[in-house]
Amino acid sequence: SAHKVIEEWQKYSFESFDSRLPSSTNIINFVDGKLDVEEHRWSGSESRNPNQNLSAAMAVSIGEIEVTGKKLRFKVVSDNTILGAAGYGVLLAELILADGILDESNNLMNSSLQDIN
Repeated sequence: SAHKVIEEWQKYSFESFDSRLPSSTNIINFVDGKLDVEEHRWSGSESRNPNQNLSAAMAVSIGEIEVTGKKLRFKVVSDNTILGAAGYGVLLAELILADGILDESNNLMNSSLQDIN
């Protein structure tokens, strides 16, 4: 059923949300009924201004879910045009720092600059 599909997706979206990352999008928004592109592209954003909220326009909304026999149909509204690849680059950098892969003590940029001097 559509409700079972939503339940499983909610489990996944909760597990994939990383609150350590300032620009991480909120949990996937499930819409009961028809999707409105202009409204739902901002789901989970406190503001529609990326200068005030790094996750603005990075939302994923899923709606119009139908299960018929073995067929699943749904629509997704996702918009990353405001931040685009640069926004996801920032998100990746935040993840690298949060996971401790790179920090001030092993910053490759600083090492390279010291070698030049």
